[in-house]
Order: sequence, then structure tokens, then C-alpha cells
Amino acid sequence: PGNVRELRNAVERLKHMALHDPLTQLPNRTLFAEKASLMMSHDKRSGARTAVCFLDLDGFKPVNDSHGHEIGDQLLKAIAGRLQQCMREGDVVARFGGDEFALALGGLNDIGELLPILDRILVAVSAPLPLGGRHLARVSASIGVAMAPDHGHDLTSLQRLADEAQYRAKRAGRNRAVLCGDDNWMTSGPPA
Repeated sequence: PGNVRELRNAVERLKHMALHDPLTQLPNRTLFAEKASLMMSHDKRSGARTAVCFLDLDGFKPVNDSHGHEIGDQLLKAIAGRLQQCMREGDVVARFGGDEFALALGGLNDIGELLPILDRILVAVSAPLPLGGRHLARVSASIGVAMAPDHGHDLTSLQRLADEAQYRAKRAGRNRAVLCGDDNWMTSGPPA
């Protein structure tokens, strides 16, 4: 019986490692795709919308370069925790690598329901982070948003559109969220 339990625990650990980012313990791309696709299917049946968001940290590279990778890793873990606190139950936060995160928010009646959540995220990410005792890091986020069914019905298309919108957020001045295909719909975070 002990060996069976040990084997089962080892399999669970391997499964966790295969589906989660090793640094932040957030879901990785594979698990994000699985959860976001399920969310989209559920929302399609219920007539709700799903938001797929790509988030990239503004100012992460200078922090990582000047303070080292250990401080950079601490920052990524802290941001991961802040993102999770901003989300609603059932929403998904994933780390795709580097300073790139993905979010899936389901059960939205309209795009306006997303604004307070994005505002919370922008405020949380831009709050100063004490790191390593004597370091204080400041970063912000550029977020691109695509909605199902408004902008597409498959996750691959929505991810591409959210990625394009995220680059538009960076070009528009960073520390903001931009909706796919609508340069007039954007929300800005607190002044940097």
C-alpha cells in the first residue's frame, strides 16, 4: 500500500510540474488553454462573454538587469500573487514565461464588467514592491484584451488579438489596457 501511495504522489507531482510554471506555480500555457477553452464553451452555452487578456510587465527588464535574476524572480512571484488577488473565483491567471502573463475571465455580460477588474490589476501591479529587504521595484502592466464571441470564437484567434492589443497598449504609453480593434477603449493605471 505504501508503494502505491508513493507512486500516486509522484504521478501527481509530475502532472503538476507539467502544467504549472515552476517559479510562480501559476498554470502554464497548456493548462491555461485547457481552462480558458472550457470557460469559453461554458460561456457560449450560457450566452456570456469570455475575456482573454495578455499582460506584459513594463519596466521589468531594468529591474532584472540592475538587481539580478534573484530579485527579478521575487518580483515575478509577487506580481503573480497580486494578479491572483485581483481576479474573481473561477478566473484564470497563467504565466507564459519571462514577464508575460495571460488571464481568462468568464461569465461577463458585457465589456463594461471587465473595467473594474482591469483597473484593480493596473493599480496592484504598479504599487511599489519591496524586494530583498533594501530594494523597491516599480513596474506597471500593458494589457491587451480580446472578447469571445465579439472578436472570435476560438482561443488561438483571441490570444493573437489580445497579444496585438497588448502591443498597442505599450505603444500608447504603457500602464494601460487596450481592447482589440478599439483604440478609443482603453483604461489607464495610476500615474507611474
